[in-house]
Amino acid sequence: MKKTLMITGLLIAIALVVATAFVQFNRPALAQGVAGDGDVAPLEIEGDIHVTGYATASVAPDMAVLRLGVEAMSTSSVTQAHSRANAAMNAMIIALAGSGVDTTTDVQTTRFSIYPDYDWTDEGRKMIGYIATQDISVRIRDLDSVGVVIDGAIMAGGNDARFHALDFVASDNPDLMRQLREDAYNDALAQAEHLAELAGMEVAGAASISTGYASPLPTPYFAEAALAQQLDTLISPGQVDLSMSIQVTFLTVAADISATPVPEN
Repeated sequence: MKKTLMITGLLIAIALVVATAFVQFNRPALAQGVAGDGDVAPLEIEGDIHVTGYATASVAPDMAVLRLGVEAMSTSSVTQAHSRANAAMNAMIIALAGSGVDTTTDVQTTRFSIYPDYDWTDEGRKMIGYIATQDISVRIRDLDSVGVVIDGAIMAGGNDARFHALDFVASDNPDLMRQLREDAYNDALAQAEHLAELAGMEVAGAASISTGYASPLPTPYFAEAALAQQLDTLISPGQVDLSMSIQVTFLTVAADISATPVPEN
């Protein structure tokens, strides 16, 4: 009987040793100690923190994007509506070229449509004609000429001309993008360190990073009032604001683990 108890106890002890070794082997660790007097205990991951870092910068724009269009109506036929819109657009293109715009590379058609126009009466819906529209996007590289370009195009298009919007943009700048990413990451790290401190933890490193992109916040300009009065359109480019976002998952460890020495044998 005693022999059986001794064998059973021995088996239990061996099982406990194996189980402990298995747990220690499978426990996630951030860093392993190195041999020598400076050995430190492995840093065991306790959790993670998900944060988003942001950064912004203001730069001077170097190009304007103008959105223009024409809208023509005919009460008789699709062909007439199309012809009228086409004539107005051709006049605008010629005016753009005369203002210094490279119409072969910097003018792009963004929309073209022809559709019936209806009116509602007591007797129901009644077709009264056709409407033809065409929109273009114009890149203006000489910012000093923006006002002249707008005035010339609108005057050439006449009553069928439509002014939609004007945005100022900045070309890609690799050095600025690099700085924005760095600032956004540092912002994320500062947030994670603060949250970890509140929870009694420490940031141990980044587990994953998802970079955003520099999003330009366009500077719009609307010129209806000036155009209605047939005044010279005054344009002020100002500055363009860029924003960057980065999502980071930081690993955390217990604050009192990082400096715990390995006991000497």
